[in-house]
Amino acid sequence: MEHILDGFLAWLSPYRIVQNRGNYWVLSCSNSHRDCGTVGHAVQSLQEVEGHMIKEILLIAISALVIGISRKSLLRPKSHGFYRFFAWEATAVLLYLNSGQWFRDPFAPRQLVSWLLLTLSLAALVFSVISLKAVGKPESAIDDPTRIGIEKTTVLVTVGIYRYIRHPLYASVLLLAWGTSLKSMSWLSLLLAPAVTALILVTAKVEEAEDVRLFGQSYTRYMKKTKMFLPFLF
Repeated sequence: MEHILDGFLAWLSPYRIVQNRGNYWVLSCSNSHRDCGTVGHAVQSLQEVEGHMIKEILLIAISALVIGISRKSLLRPKSHGFYRFFAWEATAVLLYLNSGQWFRDPFAPRQLVSWLLLTLSLAALVFSVISLKAVGKPESAIDDPTRIGIEKTTVLVTVGIYRYIRHPLYASVLLLAWGTSLKSMSWLSLLLAPAVTALILVTAKVEEAEDVRLFGQSYTRYMKKTKMFLPFLF
């Protein structure tokens, strides 16, 4: 079994799993998988090896899904979906990097703040979808390849959570990114979370220009009454 896992991981990623003195060691290798560098860290069992493998498979699967959803937007660099793709990818990497830290020190202050942000992220997502479906009347026939499913609204939504912020779906991504980054206060997490923030901000700005063209003065007036991501603040 360990030979199968080792071979699969060698093909899947730039890491190798080798057994030495009862432990399985994670080695960092070149793209050719022939020249392995310094030993990274030891794992105690095949279950942990399988955990590494499952995380990498999930990251690849999520990335493939995001690419599939964003494929048309990637061909249009001036669309909001182009920048959103990179925000989603950076968030997926954050989830991958910190997946082993979610339940460590559960009562540490950073963990409590993290769970609060993640809960708000889920709430923003749920309320956004409810409002868009109930009021927005999305139509799949709308001829805009950069908009996906629920984004293809035919009615400007200004009720529910949209009464207070214009981009609750993007706020959900921001809350997810920052909540995940707090799981592990590594330098990479603290770089990725601001990167997601910058990408989401650009995404929202570009989408607002698109919405002004779509809804006209109605959206311009709506922008003056609401904030982008945080009610009453920003």
